[in-house]
Amino acid sequence: HEIYRARRYQAPLSVMLFEIDVAVEPGASKQLIKRISQRIVAETRQSDLVTQMADTTFLFLQPMTTEKNSVEVANRMRDNFIKNPIILNETPISLNVSVGISSFRALDADASEMLLRADRAVFKAKKHHNDSIIAYTRHKDV
Repeated sequence: HEIYRARRYQAPLSVMLFEIDVAVEPGASKQLIKRISQRIVAETRQSDLVTQMADTTFLFLQPMTTEKNSVEVANRMRDNFIKNPIILNETPISLNVSVGISSFRALDADASEMLLRADRAVFKAKKHHNDSIIAYTRHKDV
């Protein structure tokens, strides 16, 4: 539906893969994931579609969002996790955030092409440096 709208109306559409690397005791992981999810939902627009892909990997489909705007959102969310650590059992949890972003291109057949680019970008972000944000279209070598 969003791909159709982006194509038909030439509207911006971005995909963001938000991966959080963290090490906690096995018993605490469910509670941590719940807190991460709550924070992400609190910082997301109602028009965005967010899903949890894996324990600490979240996919955002951001209608009416340019790549530049998506990078701004990613920076704000990452900075929030860094400046305001999640506390579990009175202990601040250190998180590393890697983000890959891709925007819709007129030649994209479907959302899977954007998702593949975002996945490549997040992979590069993880290799590049912890707490990195990479937008695919800005880095053609991804």
